[in-house]
Amino acid sequence: MKTLITLVTVFSLSLWSATSFCSNGVLEKYKYRYASFEEADVDTVIKLLYHSDAEVRNEAATLVDVAFSKGFVSARKALPRLIEILESDSNSTVQVSAAIALGRSGQRRVVGHLIEAAKVNDSSQPVLIAAIMDYFPKEAATKKELHEVANIAVQNMNTTHYWLRFRSVEWVGEYRDRDERMKRLFLQSFIDHYEHPVPSFKDSIIPGTSGRTQWETLSEWYEVYLLSFEPDLLIPLLGHSNLQIRLKVALTLARLHDKRSIGPLIEILRNGSDYDHGSRCHAARALPRDKRSISALKDVMNDQFAIEGKDGKPYRVVADCAYEALMRMGIVVDEPQDIRDSRPLRHRL
Repeated sequence: MKTLITLVTVFSLSLWSATSFCSNGVLEKYKYRYASFEEADVDTVIKLLYHSDAEVRNEAATLVDVAFSKGFVSARKALPRLIEILESDSNSTVQVSAAIALGRSGQRRVVGHLIEAAKVNDSSQPVLIAAIMDYFPKEAATKKELHEVANIAVQNMNTTHYWLRFRSVEWVGEYRDRDERMKRLFLQSFIDHYEHPVPSFKDSIIPGTSGRTQWETLSEWYEVYLLSFEPDLLIPLLGHSNLQIRLKVALTLARLHDKRSIGPLIEILRNGSDYDHGSRCHAARALPRDKRSISALKDVMNDQFAIEGKDGKPYRVVADCAYEALMRMGIVVDEPQDIRDSRPLRHRL
């Protein structure tokens, strides 16, 4: 009996040592060197998905994701285990890594599991839902399944979690089969972005963006997706009480070549009390060639608002923007001498 117990103990220790060696060997081999991952190590990594240490499971899931990105067919053997991790692992970080790997696989059989995981977790795991939407294999999904994911995105467009909100806005913005409810809720999310900004978005700088905040980046994405909306849906927002909403909608309509943007843009251009000079310059540049536009731009060339320019001289920045807009339209006007003398080398806003 003692001999049997000893053999079992030795076997267990040997198994633990082998697993430990694999984790220390294979995982260390590719630490910070994912690009060099070789298909010969896929089977070993798949075994590590069953490891008791969450960090090892997480690193293994990451390497399987790398395998899928490199087109290693053998990585598909990991799908059943990755699905188990997604649905029942006790570590949320490991679940996220599994979701990313499943999405990257592009396989039809993972679609339903990803959708169900996003539904079950609702907003309790924002990082997991964001990862599912970010890496969701759209090409492998049916129209009905894509609609399900779009509905999940709609429910999360006002979340205070940046990655989830960003991906939700992206999903609904790019979704071609938006129904009227989705359109309405997207526009409401756009309004809320300006009416009720999330403080953490305004305070958080995105690395590698020259100081751009999460809020500024999200603002740009809202503007991009507004271009996919029918102009008639945007027109009512020109009368919104929020000045920035009016500006963004007017600029969008101008990009859509809708002449109903001219009046609001002229109002913004002339309105130095409510709008900063950057917004007024954007309005000037967005105006299409039109009698009303030309007349307004000529008037604004007399605008006296100034900032510090070259050599400390007063620089009438809005007047200069109006001058530049007229020149782009092919309207010849005399360049004011004071603007020429004070214009900074780099003045475009």
